[in-house]
Amino acid sequence: MMKICYFGAYNREYARNAVLRKGLQANDVEVVECNLSPQLKSYQRYPLLLRQYLRVFRGCKAVIVAECNQTILPLAYLLAKLTKKPLVFDPFTSLYDTNVFDRRLVKENSLRARYYFWFDKFSMNLADLVLADTNQHLDYFCREFKIKITKLRKVFVGADNDLFFPQPLKRANSRFLVLFWGTYIPLHGIQYIIEAAKILEKESKIRFELVGKGQTWQEMRDLASRIKVDNLIFQDSVPPAVLPSLVAKADLCLGIFGRTKKTEKVIPNKVYQALAAKKPVITADTPAIREIFVDNEHLKLCRRADPESLASAILELKNNQELRERIAENGYRLAIKKFTPQALGRHLKGLLEEII
Repeated sequence: MMKICYFGAYNREYARNAVLRKGLQANDVEVVECNLSPQLKSYQRYPLLLRQYLRVFRGCKAVIVAECNQTILPLAYLLAKLTKKPLVFDPFTSLYDTNVFDRRLVKENSLRARYYFWFDKFSMNLADLVLADTNQHLDYFCREFKIKITKLRKVFVGADNDLFFPQPLKRANSRFLVLFWGTYIPLHGIQYIIEAAKILEKESKIRFELVGKGQTWQEMRDLASRIKVDNLIFQDSVPPAVLPSLVAKADLCLGIFGRTKKTEKVIPNKVYQALAAKKPVITADTPAIREIFVDNEHLKLCRRADPESLASAILELKNNQELRERIAENGYRLAIKKFTPQALGRHLKGLLEEII
């Protein structure tokens, strides 16, 4: 049996690493973890991860560094080299792109922006293999950070089909529930969901529910109050184990709609999760989503950053049960075929075998 070390400061329940760890285990790979809370500072992480690694590295064939752990790569590289293990990095996203252009937390030419850029480039170049979730991200890593194309491989995000699976519609009323969940980052484009809800306010049966909290939450609450949206409710974040029960109550699930460049590169967790639950999905028409999904076959696409296009798509699916059921069925079949932990773990295991 192959044994690998999953390494870094990461949330064990976060979908990306949870799906990959479970997928490897489903394909007869033993996964040992060197794991800390992502809330710890970098200087606190190094000695603790070193101590954990020294306890578990024997017998491991490779080290996988979990998502968003760019600042951990120097330690992981040193440990992997000293113990003669190939090093795999799953950045999942660019610190530079996320903080500078998507969330706009730092200015483009600031020292902090340069710090993020350098750590993205340095960390990815240290790894023997770098994973990307879409071709758009793969191309971006190659172009922006000069990562050799030969060390880049695509592994989709997927969803845990033991958590997200078809269930009977669990609602006690006749309302048509449109559900979004997320962390309110700009790429989600939640303002366009709120504006679409306003456009559809005369459709008395349509109701919107937004689950989660994050960067733009208060701004979105203020927007809903300012334009007087009365067919929408905000709900706080829920634990991952509770989310499937909320999805089961929805008639329609929403993806992402933002105008940032990052929106073009990602296929979010929520799209895979909704498809695995056999729910019809609407999301923005982007190059990333077009890599694997077909409009009106697996899901419904609308224009990015366009509340009228989103409202029109919602109304079309609400009024067309046949289309709604067909894309839900097709999306589900594709999800079960390609995006389960077992399918993704089998693919990742093959990549690991190539570099070991």
